Amino acid sequence: MYTVTTAKEFDHLVLTHYSRMFQLDCTPDIARHILELYNEGNRNIRPKNVERLARLMRGGHWKCKRGTMPLKFDKNGRLFGGQHRLEAVIVADMTVTFFVMLDLDVDLRDIEDDVSPHQNQDNDPNLKKDVTAICRALTGIKFGTDEERRFYACYKDAIDAVRGMFSSQPGVKIAGVLAEFVKAYETVPIGKLKYIARVLCSGLPEGRKGDAVIIKLRDLLIKKDPLPFLNAKGSIEYWPKVQSIIKTVADDRDPRTLVDLKQPIYALEGDVLKIICNNN
Repeated sequence: MYTVTTAKEFDHLVLTHYSRMFQLDCTPDIARHILELYNEGNRNIRPKNVERLARLMRGGHWKCKRGTMPLKFDKNGRLFGGQHRLEAVIVADMTVTFFVMLDLDVDLRDIEDDVSPHQNQDNDPNLKKDVTAICRALTGIKFGTDEERRFYACYKDAIDAVRGMFSSQPGVKIAGVLAEFVKAYETVPIGKLKYIARVLCSGLPEGRKGDAVIIKLRDLLIKKDPLPFLNAKGSIEYWPKVQSIIKTVADDRDPRTLVDLKQPIYALEGDVLKIICNNN
């Protein structure tokens, strides 16, 4: 992994919109440089948090390893994750190594903050949890933090729209079900997906012959009994039932029974590994 050791090198990567994660050997002078030039509009510093982090650094307990939260900068070069750690480097008066991610989508500041939520009326504290669950259900892969962030950025429009269909409704909120809606989002009219989501969440019929089948699926989900969703290998799969309902409604027909598809109809496009490696 590429390692940066000077403020000049860091500035060059920001200016050229470097998109791969790298390591920064951050001296107190480099920390001051970043905070002076790239920390516009961030939240207020919490001195107790800075001192806590500085104690960890002085004690040798701060380690740069996989899973450690990186310093985060948006496409405008603005720092939105890590100012407390940079302040702690100055207080500890020592060099500390961090992972760094540049050129991130501005919207990602609302997915995750490693210290506390930004004071933003649009901040959704459940977004990170939902995105983690949906990404896992969509791919079967347990992502690292940076990989998950990139995957979400790729499918952001579909994931956000599908969450919106369910977030204001009581009842069913199952990541595996949401994932099937994300897969179908680009090809099935939104109005039809919203109809299924409304009935699935509320359990209230809307005067269509297919309402009863959607409500039956809802009952199975609410019972949280995995048996109806187990495949031959003993793994839980929602797609055979959910995709069959989506496909039937998409074709302007009413589902009459709760059938299991033999093969999935809807799937994500693109290579997952390329997406999470930021090579798409």
